[in-house]
Parts: sequence; C-alpha cells; structure tokens
Amino acid sequence: MAFLLLIFILNLFIAIYFKSKKIIHSIILTTLTFSLILLVLNETLSLINQINVLNITFTWLSLTLILFAYHYKYKTISSCYKLIHDSYSKIKTTFLQKTSLISVSLIFLLLVIQGIMYPPNNWDSMTYHMPRIIDWIAHGSFENFQTHILRQLYQPCFSEYVMMNLQLLTGSDLLNNLAQLFFHVFASFAVVGLSKEVGLSKKQQFFGFILTFLLPESLLQASSTQNDIFHGFFLVTSMYFIVRILKNSNLFNFTFLGISIGLAFLSKAISFLYFPVTGLLVACLITYKFIKHKEIKLIKNAILCLAIIILINFPHSYRNYQFSGDIRGTSKEESQDYINEDLSLPNTISIAVKNIGLHLDPLFMGNTGNVLIEKFHLMTSLDINKRGTNVFNATFTCNPGWKNHEDTQPNFLHLLMICISSGLIVYLWFRKEKTEKNSILLVIIIHALFQFLLFCLMLSWEPWNSRLHIPLFYSVIPVIVIGFGLKKINVIYHILTLVLIAQAFYIILTNYSREFISIENQNSTIGINETRYKKYFTNRPDLYPEYDKITNKLAAQKISIIGLIIHNDSWEYPLYPKLNKQIVEPIHLQVKNYTKSISPNKTRPECIVSDVINNNHLTIMNKKYLNQYPKNKFIWLYLPVTIEK
Repeated sequence: MAFLLLIFILNLFIAIYFKSKKIIHSIILTTLTFSLILLVLNETLSLINQINVLNITFTWLSLTLILFAYHYKYKTISSCYKLIHDSYSKIKTTFLQKTSLISVSLIFLLLVIQGIMYPPNNWDSMTYHMPRIIDWIAHGSFENFQTHILRQLYQPCFSEYVMMNLQLLTGSDLLNNLAQLFFHVFASFAVVGLSKEVGLSKKQQFFGFILTFLLPESLLQASSTQNDIFHGFFLVTSMYFIVRILKNSNLFNFTFLGISIGLAFLSKAISFLYFPVTGLLVACLITYKFIKHKEIKLIKNAILCLAIIILINFPHSYRNYQFSGDIRGTSKEESQDYINEDLSLPNTISIAVKNIGLHLDPLFMGNTGNVLIEKFHLMTSLDINKRGTNVFNATFTCNPGWKNHEDTQPNFLHLLMICISSGLIVYLWFRKEKTEKNSILLVIIIHALFQFLLFCLMLSWEPWNSRLHIPLFYSVIPVIVIGFGLKKINVIYHILTLVLIAQAFYIILTNYSREFISIENQNSTIGINETRYKKYFTNRPDLYPEYDKITNKLAAQKISIIGLIIHNDSWEYPLYPKLNKQIVEPIHLQVKNYTKSISPNKTRPECIVSDVINNNHLTIMNKKYLNQYPKNKFIWLYLPVTIEK
C-alpha cells in the first residue's frame, strides 16, 4: 500500500505539469504541494484522534482517485507524456554527461537497496525519530505524552510525519529509510531550478543536479531516517522562490516561499539559525522593490507569506507551548550544552574555523584538518578547547573516529569547489562584470556565509556538525557550477566530477552503518549478512544481545503495553520491531522532567523495561513486577508475578 504515496505524487506531478509546462518547476511544486497535503491530512486526523491504517489508506486512495478522474477528464497523461518526450528527445549529451547520469542512476539504485536491506539504525532514530511514531500511532494523534526523552515531543516533526505514513501503509519500517533518499533527489532537482532562475546554462544546470546528488554527507544520510536532507530541500526551494520574487513579486511565488520556509521550520530546529538571514534577505528585497515600484501588493504578499509560515508551524508550536511554556518546547537546561556561552567575535571565528575543519580531510585520509586548525589557533592565540565552545566541552578533533559515517562525513571536494568558484565570482563582479547572474550568485554566497556565521555564533562546535551543513552545501551548488562555464577551469571541474562519482561508490559501498563491503576497522561489527533485527544495532553492537533476549520474551508473551523507566537518550525503538507496531503502546513511568505536567497514562503496563533500575522487583500501580534478567548490564525486563517466566 505504500506505493499509494508514489502513485499519488506521480499523478499530482502530471496535474501540475499539465498547467505549468515546465518540468523542473513542476517537480518543485509537486514536492511542496505533496508535503503540505500530507501535513494537513495528518494534523486533521490528529485533531479527531483518528491516525490509523484505515484512515490514512482511505484518504490517500481517495485523493489518488480524484486525480485519476481529473486526468481522465482532461486527458492530461498523454499530453504530458508527449510534451516531456518532445522536450528531451532533442537533447544532446556529452560522453561525460552520459557517464555521470548512468553513474547517478546506479548510485540511486544502490541507495534504494541499502535503505531497504537495513532498518533505521542511527542513534537519533533509535531514541526519538522512530519511537515518537510508535507513540503517535498508539494514541491516534500527536497530542503530548509523558516521556523520558524530551526530543520525542519538542523536536520538529515533518520527516517523521512522512515516515509515519509509510509505516502505517506498509505495517513496518521497511521503506522509512527511503523518505530522505527521495527528498535528496527532489533537492537535486530544486538546485537545477535555482540554477535556471539564476541564469545558468543547461550544461551548468545538469552538473548542478549531479554535484548535489553526489554530496558525500547526503549520500550517507540518504539511506537513513535523519532529517537534514528534508531541511536542505526546503532551504533550496526557499532560495528558488526568492529569486523568482526578484523577477515577479506575485502572490503565487510568495505563497510557495511561505510553504518552503514553514516546512523548513517544521523539519529541523536548526532552521531557527539559518532562516533569520533568509528573512532579512526577503525583507531587503521587498523594501527595495517597494521603494522602486511603490507596489502595496508586496506588503500584502509578504504578510500572507508570514501567515503561511505561522499556520504551518502553529499545531506543533502550540503543543510545545502546552507542556513547556515555550513554542520551541525546550528549557534552558535542555539546550545549554549546545549553545555557545560567549557570543564574542573571537569565539565565533574559532568555532567557524573548527566547523570548516570537519571538511578538510577527504574520507578521513591524513590529518591535515587537525594540523591546520591547531596552527590557526596557535597563531591567533585562540583556545581551541575553550570552555563552552565545544559541545559537552569535548576535545576538538577533525577525525572523531567514525569513519565514513552519516554524522561526520567530510564534503572536501565540494568545499574546494565552493572556494574556487566563490573567488571567481567575486573577482568577476569587481572586474565590473556585474551581470544579473553574477549579482544573484554573489547574493547566494553572502547569504550562505552569514547563515554559517550565525550558526557558528550561536552553536558550540560539535563533531557531528557536518550533517548540519547539508543545507548550506545544497544552496551554494549554483555557485560551484559557474566553473563549468569558464574555459580555464572547465576541465578541472569535469575531472573533479569523475572523482566525486568514484568517491560516491566507495562511501556507499563501505557505509559504516549500512555496508555492502566490509573494510577492517572502518565498518560496524554488525554487517550485511546479519539478521534485520541485529542491524538496528550497527552503532551500538554491545546492546544487541540483551535487547534480543528481552524482545524475544516480549514477542513470546504477546505483550503490547510496555512500561518504560529509561534515561533521556535511551535506545527505545529497538524494543518494538518484533512486536505488532500497529498496536504496541509505550507508557513512560516515573517521569521526572517537565513533561510530568502532562496527564499520565493510567493504563497498567503488561511489563516494565528499564535501563536505569536493576532491582529484584518493582511495584507499579500496586502491581509487583519481577526482574527477569538481573545479570544484564544495559537493560532489564520486569514481568508481573502472575505471568510465567
């Protein structure tokens, strides 16, 4: 039934393309429209506590049938096929372009296989991305619930909305990893659209798609259930509509700008650091056009754009406010480990240099990053490990030890090309080649630079910040591809593209968490030949034996109501895959954080699972539960005395 979503998206694309006659523009509009429909559908069902398999299936089926009726009435499918065929049958491609396209297709196929063969297994997915989906399905809504893991409530949730629909339609998490992969493809098309609006050639647009798709960090994350790619897609579409507004300030462009920014905020909390710069850019653009053209509709359109952003985020923000008194859902204590304590220029420079250092060693070969960053700090007398500038006050290193991992993969060649191309654009602009294209590219550079600086001003350096840079890399791809149109460096850029293709195959095949090929000391000890359940633990192999033993017991007892007494970063999700995830009901007990203000679930659990208490027994709701595995080191199962061991 999950193919319902794909069928709906394809039919929606045909309907939109029939009107616009622009294929890339239609892909962007289709993805944004689908995302908005999915959001409205989920929130509506949540309001009436009706999130379940039947309602999700019925709604998507109904919407698909409506589109089929539309196509039948207006004969859109045959018309669109002819338009696309006529447009692309005349395109001539070079040998490198054909090679690149074939390679990207093979890489996409590998990622599909990888995403299906391996279950979600990154740390955040085990602690909050996936468990919150289980809770939503159990409650039939997105209403707040008591939890030991606060991120299950306050973190932006759009990626999980998409995955929840996949999980309900398939009855498993089999396709959840593919959500980010498809948004990675959509982001690559969005970069093509942005490049076209900037005024770049078709050749440059083509390589914009290729270079976006080949971004190393995204290739690793594209087969996972994280959410940085979602955020990156919406950042690129925001830039796309900003450039379109520069040419035409109509209501349509402002509407989809609002949808893009609204969904970005709903996808990733880091948007609160990236999008203030975007907001300032839009404000400057509106002010400039208003002064020049005296169009009052600009103000009206901008207000509508802001209203759309607020409306998209209102349900989630309101739920956050209900339990925490803050629309972000966080407390000062919850966020203090990640916030830069001293918002000074020296600290910002230090953190910025350390963030750049994460991308200086391709595939973690050599130690160039550490050497350069350490020398810079010595020369400037800055403390590389100053308290508050590194998360958890960790010791700085460009090589955190997670080789070829989705949290830390460097984007070295992309960074190199950004530096070269940015320098060229600045040089051309100051040589008085102030064309509209060069001016827009310069604005894109400045926009990304200020986003990066605000990021470094506010956030402490983290060894996994590489993945948070994905949106910035996406947004400056149009800057990179300027090199494919300059004769003196054209050959260099083509060679770098071939190197990127070779690198892409390597990092996908040897992915630390989801390997095809194992390399000694570079992959998890849990590999491709293990059972699907064991693959949940590629990042924590030590947990597998005890979780396997406990979940076998839960499955044998057909337990569905699980009481949880766990810490604030526990691997909760692996407790559920062996059970019927459509009916399992987690209940967090003895909660001590500020979600305890939420009305507790008074259902008596059928068992207790804890990774913080190892007692002989527990008494919960006047019921005694005995510890089944007191010799375990990580996690313990308690069953009622009335249930046989």
